[in-house]
Amino acid sequence: MRAESSGSGTSGKAFSNQDKRSYCIAWEKSGMNKSVFCKAHGLSPSVFYIWYGQYKKHRFDESSFSPVMMKSSPRIERQDTIQFEMRLPNHAQLFITMREHGLVSFIQELCHAATVIR
Repeated sequence: MRAESSGSGTSGKAFSNQDKRSYCIAWEKSGMNKSVFCKAHGLSPSVFYIWYGQYKKHRFDESSFSPVMMKSSPRIERQDTIQFEMRLPNHAQLFITMREHGLVSFIQELCHAATVIR
């Protein structure tokens, strides 16, 4: 996880923002308390507490965005109806048919809901 890029580190080591984020995520999944995790990974607990505070504060920034890929272009079923398929990173698939004029607002609401739920 260590990188030679700018960022506060421990023991003179430099960590990228992605490295810091990776350590925060690893700690959340580890089940360890912060002190034990830091000792196991050679991190300064005081620096890690700062990293984690920043991680929690900025958890919803662009680096945490999960892209949604559309498999194919939308198919028009009727003149005012559109059908599309979305495949999400967790392999869930959505098949949606709706009126064409409501598509933009639906996607905006979907994006808003995804950021609020995370």
